[in-house]
Amino acid sequence: LPLNKVQRFEGGTPSPGVWFDLRGQRQQGTGAIAYGHVVYYNPERTNLLQMLSWTSPNGQFPKWQQVTGDGTKELVVDQTIGLEPHLQVYQVKPLKLFLKPIQLEEITLKSPAFKDSAYQNALSIARSGLWTPAFEWLKSIKKQRKGVLPEAAQGQMDLIRLHSQLTKIQAQKNWASPSQEALADLIDGRWEKALQVFEASPHNAQEIATLLKADEKRLWNRTAAALRVNPNRREVQAWFALILAVQRGEGHANSWLKAQPKITKDNLAYIQSLLARLNGEGTKSQISSTHPSQIVGTVQPITQVTNTDWLQTNSSADLKLTDNQVWYQVEVSAFNDGKRWLNFPFENFNPPKTDAAKFLGKTLGITSDPEIQIVVWLPNGEQQITIAAIKAVQLRGKVLRLLAAGPKIPDNQNDVLQPKPLALTNAALEWVQPSPITLRELYQQNPQRVKIMLSSLWQSLQQSGEVPAGAIPSFEQMQEKLGNWPVQVIDLTNNAQPEIILTISPEAITSLNESTPGIQRENTEQRRDRTIILSDGNKVIYTDFTGKYSQRLSAIARLSGVQSFALLVENAHNYSLKRWSEKNQRFE
Repeated sequence: LPLNKVQRFEGGTPSPGVWFDLRGQRQQGTGAIAYGHVVYYNPERTNLLQMLSWTSPNGQFPKWQQVTGDGTKELVVDQTIGLEPHLQVYQVKPLKLFLKPIQLEEITLKSPAFKDSAYQNALSIARSGLWTPAFEWLKSIKKQRKGVLPEAAQGQMDLIRLHSQLTKIQAQKNWASPSQEALADLIDGRWEKALQVFEASPHNAQEIATLLKADEKRLWNRTAAALRVNPNRREVQAWFALILAVQRGEGHANSWLKAQPKITKDNLAYIQSLLARLNGEGTKSQISSTHPSQIVGTVQPITQVTNTDWLQTNSSADLKLTDNQVWYQVEVSAFNDGKRWLNFPFENFNPPKTDAAKFLGKTLGITSDPEIQIVVWLPNGEQQITIAAIKAVQLRGKVLRLLAAGPKIPDNQNDVLQPKPLALTNAALEWVQPSPITLRELYQQNPQRVKIMLSSLWQSLQQSGEVPAGAIPSFEQMQEKLGNWPVQVIDLTNNAQPEIILTISPEAITSLNESTPGIQRENTEQRRDRTIILSDGNKVIYTDFTGKYSQRLSAIARLSGVQSFALLVENAHNYSLKRWSEKNQRFE
């Protein structure tokens, strides 16, 4: 494959000498594979040395960063695929060769840096992918050794720490899909938390069973490694039995369980109850009787509930709150009726006059799956999720509402600087978060596109009054001002060509107007980040920089049962889902 770019590594590279990266990219699906060679210029011998060939399936370029803390930065190559982190870390080491005085040596976990059974066990579970448990174990070993490890062992520990940071971030995210949430927890060794997701609902159990059936040894290897270290841990035994059951049959799983020498009767009964969930046994409502609820909407607490205003989906239950619960009203923005997604306003949604509650309960999927998440953003940007139960529905005109009961959410939901509380069910969305790069990095990959795109971007900002009207600055001036802005690249319009998403902070807009003091904004709402999306033809196809600042892009998501992506947009009073219309060439 061709190498079409050469770039010098800047800032903090090992000296003496100059480091270069020869690179190329190959488009694959909606992403790109990056590849290249790292080359070193030796000023003492005035020669060029090829030090390393590299590839990155997620399109990331190598970078020098401080990993081991020894004063010299290491070269990091990111080979992560999906949720499975894989970072290669190379140290600069001396070499006794006249023309090649140094080499790049990879930190590996193949063999322990010193003889110690606990250290060997920690490395073993790290090799299986249990990065966080391995790192916690190594921290304990280091503490026992009075904070000192051999240099090679410290390098191995730092490599494990780097991976653990990634798996921790994934496990702490808010996943809309139960299988993705459980997978992120299992990759980070959070066995008990993953079981809580599995046990939360029949739908979760079935979806996670599908994940385990498709697993190609990555979860199996982690579980087996954890059992080698501690064969009696109940949560790990449970996951090993679940994987055995879906891949080799429940009989095989039960035989393995009964063969465990120290398993207690209580633990055996508990794990067998989990196995029963794989077949939908022991649950009050069968998920097969209807589809899982897939609902997105805007939520607000309410104090008064008049029973006659609502249709109860469970006629045997009373509309009463238990201790520490409050009422919530969810105005539905979109839902899936089991066949397709319907969006507000619900003009052609007409339930029968008789037994309307039963019809709505089944159509919305809440008869068997009544849980709904209430997502609130705290002032520090952190998400807080509260689980509520849907008790009743209401359809008035074109507006569909749900009545839910759950714990009280924080009181700051009316703060204009925070997104509105969002309601969504477990199976509704799968968040999509393309890795951001800077505009400067995008320019290195596609200079011609970025030149045209910056002109379109500047014109759009002029039209919205964010920057002064008049002549567009030169490309060099714009690149200097905008080069560090983060962008995401993803195909949102299903034409196999990626769009560019720019998320723009209020500070970034302020920096553009530093030389124009007359441009100021009083409205505090503008202090939130805003987004512009440009098509592959460099046209603005979505912008938060509208005249009234009444919308914000909250997230990109993949809707359940839909191949294309959707934009979750916060409007003045509610949320809406927008998908690309091929016919009308716009999000609607």
